[in-house]
Amino acid sequence: MSLFSNFVYSHNLPAEPAATKAMEYILGSQSARRKFVDMLNSIGINFIPGSALGEKRLDEGRPDLVIYDYENKIPRIIVENKFWASLTKYQPIKYINQLPDTKHSVVLFIVPEERKRSIWNELKIRCKDEGQDLVDESHDSPILWGRLGEYRKLAVTSWKYTLRNLESAGEETLKEIHQLRDLVDKLTTITFSPLQPYELENFKFAQRVINFRDLVDQIAINLESSGYKKVRRVYDHYSEYGVYLCLEEQLYFWIGVSFLAWVEKGTTPLWFNLDQSNCPVSVWQQVEMEFDEVKNIGGQKYLPIQLETSVELDAVVSEATENVKKIAGKLLKISDNKIDSL
Repeated sequence: MSLFSNFVYSHNLPAEPAATKAMEYILGSQSARRKFVDMLNSIGINFIPGSALGEKRLDEGRPDLVIYDYENKIPRIIVENKFWASLTKYQPIKYINQLPDTKHSVVLFIVPEERKRSIWNELKIRCKDEGQDLVDESHDSPILWGRLGEYRKLAVTSWKYTLRNLESAGEETLKEIHQLRDLVDKLTTITFSPLQPYELENFKFAQRVINFRDLVDQIAINLESSGYKKVRRVYDHYSEYGVYLCLEEQLYFWIGVSFLAWVEKGTTPLWFNLDQSNCPVSVWQQVEMEFDEVKNIGGQKYLPIQLETSVELDAVVSEATENVKKIAGKLLKISDNKIDSL
């Protein structure tokens, strides 16, 4: 996680305004503003950009960003940065009405890729309800768009497409763009996205989640029979389920299903987490050198426990148990060496 996204999450800041502020900062660069306008050339937007101002009141409503043209100082691009928040009562009609009558201009919504179609459909309904039908709709590019009259346009594109275009603006804002992308990735993976029919119909996945919990319990039973000791209650949280164990009264750790780790790092739902409160800093430093697959997630360090596929439950449990033992044994050896060297 980047410093920027970590700061947003650790201070519980509203993510959408934070992303807007970051975008405003990036568009403070003239080269970035030009790339932003260039991104919209394919829908007929082509002008030399002047200033880009964030959350500036335009009569009714306060759009996230407004890009003015250099020559006439009039708003040519009104930007709304969205993740999963609902449209406000001003969107999009009140903003469309702020666009010039005789210059090609656009109200642009930047959203997660998964939301492009659903928000486009909602925007169309709102326009129709206000007597402004979209014409000449185009769905053939990364930008969904249509015309409202001769010059005014409405468009939707994705964060991914936008940031990829801004990256070509040069080194001046590249680090900031990467920081914003990290926040965007975080928001688009852990936040509620529109449900799809196949998700509601796939009851087998619900059963699989239960299977994962049972798998953790059976691995823990195997470990206890091998001399490991369960030292704390089962940890049951909306994003994790697991048990705390120790080996030789020295190595304390957690094993379980971590949906957050699975979403962020992939490869497996099952993870090993060493208890850092009982682990010297020097040991963790050695762990990061010995294990290439250490994942840093939410301030914690996780090691993946790989699972066998296309085999029966007993084989999965047995193999996973052995994987945990290998990790624990290696960590215990590291810990012993470090303690002996003190």
